[in-house]
Amino acid sequence: MTSRELPPPGDGPYRTSARGRRIRRAWIPWMVGGAAALLAVLVGVLSWDEAPADRPALSTLPVGLWEDVAAWPPSEEALPPSTPLAPLLVADQPDALAVMTPREGATSLRRGQSLTVRFNRPMVEGWRVGRPASPTPLTFRPALRGEARWVSRSTVVFAPAPSSWTPGVREVRLGFVDGLTSLGGEPLVDDLERVLVLDGAPRVSPYRSQGRVAAGAPLPLYFDAPVQPGSLRQELLAYEIGGGHRSVPITLTAARQQPEDGYRVDVRLRRALEPGARIGLALAPRYLPWGGSSPAVMIYELAPRPHIEGVGCQEGAAYLGQCDHRGSPGEIVSIGPSLRLLSSARLAGASVANFRVRPAVRDLRVRLAPHGPPQHRLVELSGEWEPDQVYEVRVSGLRTEEGEAVRPLPPLAVRSAGHAPQIRVASGRLTYERDAAGLLPFATIHPAPSDVLQRRVEPGQELAALVSPLRFVRDGGASTPLAGLAHDARANRWGAGRYPWRDEDPTPGGLMSVVSFRPDPSRLPNAAQTAFVQATDLGVTVRAHPRELLVWVTSIHSAQPVAGAEVLVADAEGRERGRATTDREGVAHLPLSASPLVVSHALLVQRGDDRAAILLDPRRAVGPSSMGLSPGAAPPEGPIATVFTDRGAYRPGESLRAKVVLRSVEGTRVSAVSGGQHVVRVFDPEREAPFREITIQPSRFGTAAVELELPVAATLGSWRVEVLSDEVVSGSASFRVAEFRQPTFRVDLSQIEGP
Repeated sequence: MTSRELPPPGDGPYRTSARGRRIRRAWIPWMVGGAAALLAVLVGVLSWDEAPADRPALSTLPVGLWEDVAAWPPSEEALPPSTPLAPLLVADQPDALAVMTPREGATSLRRGQSLTVRFNRPMVEGWRVGRPASPTPLTFRPALRGEARWVSRSTVVFAPAPSSWTPGVREVRLGFVDGLTSLGGEPLVDDLERVLVLDGAPRVSPYRSQGRVAAGAPLPLYFDAPVQPGSLRQELLAYEIGGGHRSVPITLTAARQQPEDGYRVDVRLRRALEPGARIGLALAPRYLPWGGSSPAVMIYELAPRPHIEGVGCQEGAAYLGQCDHRGSPGEIVSIGPSLRLLSSARLAGASVANFRVRPAVRDLRVRLAPHGPPQHRLVELSGEWEPDQVYEVRVSGLRTEEGEAVRPLPPLAVRSAGHAPQIRVASGRLTYERDAAGLLPFATIHPAPSDVLQRRVEPGQELAALVSPLRFVRDGGASTPLAGLAHDARANRWGAGRYPWRDEDPTPGGLMSVVSFRPDPSRLPNAAQTAFVQATDLGVTVRAHPRELLVWVTSIHSAQPVAGAEVLVADAEGRERGRATTDREGVAHLPLSASPLVVSHALLVQRGDDRAAILLDPRRAVGPSSMGLSPGAAPPEGPIATVFTDRGAYRPGESLRAKVVLRSVEGTRVSAVSGGQHVVRVFDPEREAPFREITIQPSRFGTAAVELELPVAATLGSWRVEVLSDEVVSGSASFRVAEFRQPTFRVDLSQIEGP
């Protein structure tokens, strides 16, 4: 074997140097000695017993500490009075009646507040909760008017009367009536002194006492009660916000016209300030409705002289941000159909006399906003402005509701772009009689960029034009300018017109067209109003069933059935789904694979050179939902009776006549009921037993008539008629019995003299 020499200690990355090992070995004796010393100290502490002579005593105190002590222990006269323990021990004395609130001392009540007194025992029965406390358990010195009310069995609330409050501070001592006991008989032993401090100082309304006021007008301060301006002056500071925050001398006076709710004091500035200046009024904290230790600060802004602050405003604008310009902009104001101006104050009125426009505008009208936020502030000037014409507009003579003149506005340069092109015309699918005039009425404004697109519907194109009229007319329609059809229409005025959609050509193509009215198609290509128009003598009535269509064709002119008419039905894409021919009654049945109650179908009816097209859309067809009906529960078993009375109201002693219709429903089949036991019962408003019972025998049509005479002393009110079929109520109706009443109004007619 070969031996390998090991490296010396300290070589290699994971070995400790020899010096380090020597240091740790040197610490071992010190650690052993420290542990032994600590053990000795612990044993000494646990076994130590202090000798009486070593304990501190009064005799060991320094003499200087006794120089100020006259006697030890002190006499009872020299001791301060101790705190009463009775209130603190209430919780430890369950058999003692005590007052929990208010505690001893002063309790402050502000104007309008109430006093809450709570006991630790039930004091009254539950039925007295919520009622006035009579007699009241509270006493006041001096007397205090008000009302006490139990809000729980152990809590009473006292609300001082409004006359009990004074502008100053008033103190009242609170006590309890002699012999007051709880509901369980425990007497109240209470000798604590409680004082109510009624602070009747008026409270300011900060939200009403600030805002914008006219220059020279007083600053209003609103309080909830009368206040003396002389005493208020010492607790009010007026200062200018900005401009160095200088104080402003003021005078206070009561307003001549006081509001219905509260009291107003006018603060007048003794130093004139420029319009737009902001004033702060700092009021002593005692006038704040929410209390606190900081003064109430109301901020006012001196409004400038009434003026037109906004030009080119939006419709319904109520503030300057909704206008294009602040005051006169010094440039051309672009408007639409109207020029709107916003005043800084409410105006007494506005008329055409307050405006001068050059060149003159036809049909000039002025309107003052009648309601809403811009009420009496927004003025609207409208008329037949010529597009791209620049007008000079001068405004003068306007006054506010207070009679103050509105500052004149510099002349305005106004240019109107006109009203946006609009067209009002019937759209959808329109049908006229064959010999009717082929004129389609419409109304338009700013018709210059608008046109009418029309395309005749030739034979074979009916379904494509009916299903997609807009696509059909765009593919090959002819355009006609609209301006020449409405001669009274202007860029800012509506005008009426008639479009001749029907050609003089007697061929069938001239009796069916697609017409599309397009307001400014260059900018609004999708704003077209399209109509499928036809003139025909074929009246088509379609009834949809789950898997078929029942078509009835009649002549519009003669109202006679049309036999031999060919009926073609197609789906919503225009693909043919069936054909049929009407019989001599004008009726045709067309079975379908898809339910017409769910998907749309198009129908084309032709007879000779006449044709009619109709689109059956379940969303627009007349169905139960169009009449307010909805699917209900399954019909009951047995007959169903419907009762009709000849009138809705009768007088006592009159005859009642009723008609009964009986039907039986089996699945979708309804049949008349002509047999069985049926009884008609009449009930008055008071009795549960029937007043009269009549047995009826229905006819072969399932109907029966009933007549009976109401007694002279019949009970007034709502009566009921029931039909009993096989001991089961099958139907009912109600009517009213009432006395005759004299009409509450009278109309006198007299002949008008003259030719």
